[in-house]
Amino acid sequence: MTTRKKPTRYLVRLMACVIAVIALAQIHMTSLNLSAGQNLPATLSTAPSELLLLSHAGGGLKSGIYSNSLEAFDRAHADGLRVFEVDFSWSSDAHLLALHDWTAQYDYWFAPSLIDRAVNRIRQRLGSLTLPTSRDEFLAKPMRSGVTPMDIELVLGWLDRHPDSVLVTDIKSENVKGLSLIAQLRPDLSGQIIPQIYAFEEYQPVRELGFSRIILTTYRQNMTTFDILEKAKPLDLFAVTLGYWRVLEIADYGVARLPFPVFVHTINDPKTALELQSKGVSGVYTDYLLPAGDDPQAFDQ
Repeated sequence: MTTRKKPTRYLVRLMACVIAVIALAQIHMTSLNLSAGQNLPATLSTAPSELLLLSHAGGGLKSGIYSNSLEAFDRAHADGLRVFEVDFSWSSDAHLLALHDWTAQYDYWFAPSLIDRAVNRIRQRLGSLTLPTSRDEFLAKPMRSGVTPMDIELVLGWLDRHPDSVLVTDIKSENVKGLSLIAQLRPDLSGQIIPQIYAFEEYQPVRELGFSRIILTTYRQNMTTFDILEKAKPLDLFAVTLGYWRVLEIADYGVARLPFPVFVHTINDPKTALELQSKGVSGVYTDYLLPAGDDPQAFDQ
């Protein structure tokens, strides 16, 4: 009778090297994709008049998009935007962090070196060392270009100091749990908060939390656009958010015939924004567009 030999140190080291190579390859491709996807403008452009702008992920900066940082909020507010869509992800200790994801965007904003990014990928592949980090670790970690990370408490504090502004939430998992936490933290700010929901089953629980304005966003929906809109008609919605392709899909039907406003994400080209407005779209999520009436300006941050 023979027994299987335990993995040798050589095999363990070989496996570690393979994981490291895969991680580095993924990071290289992610870096290329992120660099290609930033599309940083030299000059900011204005949107058509009467089109609501939602500052996407806090707002774009010269150093990139999806930062959800204090500086993104401040810049967009200074540029005249008043509706701020913010991404939230959970920390390891059950806090909501202003973060789009723990992979590509975390790598871009919090791990600028190739080595740091490779370490993050390896950690994610080893069950005992997976991300996410704790709230304190996240807030203490420096971000690209020296911008400032935020968690839900800091975002709500900023909102409290800017009573002319509105927060639109984009909670990446356990949405109702996250909105319940927000409602408990600052019930006095519920009038400045517009939750996004991702499933029809979330509508009633979110209303019962005290939020009177709700956006149904459709990027996680597998239903056809027509089926989504028909199912949404009986609901008292602030808006329904569609991708650009979904608007084209219902162009013959007509957005203006719907009983609720339609928003579209994410639009940075003023010509596309004008086209969407002509189709009946009421608002767009944007990284860089300025409100109508503002003078286009050099992008210096």
